Amino acid sequence: MATRGQRYPPAVIDAEDRRPYHHGALRAAAIAATVAEVEEVGISAASMRGIARRAGVTHAALAHHFAGKTGLFTAVAAEGFRRMAAAIRPAAAGDLGFLTGGVEYVRFALENRGFYEVVFRPSLCDQDDPDFRAARTEAFDILYGSARQSLVSMSDADTVTESDMDQPAMTRLATSDS
Repeated sequence: MATRGQRYPPAVIDAEDRRPYHHGALRAAAIAATVAEVEEVGISAASMRGIARRAGVTHAALAHHFAGKTGLFTAVAAEGFRRMAAAIRPAAAGDLGFLTGGVEYVRFALENRGFYEVVFRPSLCDQDDPDFRAARTEAFDILYGSARQSLVSMSDADTVTESDMDQPAMTRLATSDS
């Protein structure tokens, strides 16, 4: 038998008592737990303690790994943007890409409410985080590129300018009957 301060040999420890110090997949578990928490209780009621409980880790481990709630929501938003880009990309090609990509965008929002709610809440995230910025840029570039392609296909390519791609023009394109 081991004395106080000594480690028990692995064969002596019951399997239920073994708890690894490191989670192993903390980031993925925390992101999944955050999405589930947001879907169940809403963004404003989501708490680090509730998310930690869902992820099977301590609140302190979660706060330490992500440096707080802003860090966690930033990671969730970055993953949400990556998933959104992956969902939209195949549909957003060609002359009708803005329309078909838009359908996939709406489908993503409906099927991934937890991600969607975090992605479009800039106050929750660190907008300067490089991973977040890269993921957001990738997703928006797909949408922007498909809008440009659709606009060019409906007009003279030489006459399409950057101002044609501003918000009012994008809105007109998205709501047009063409």
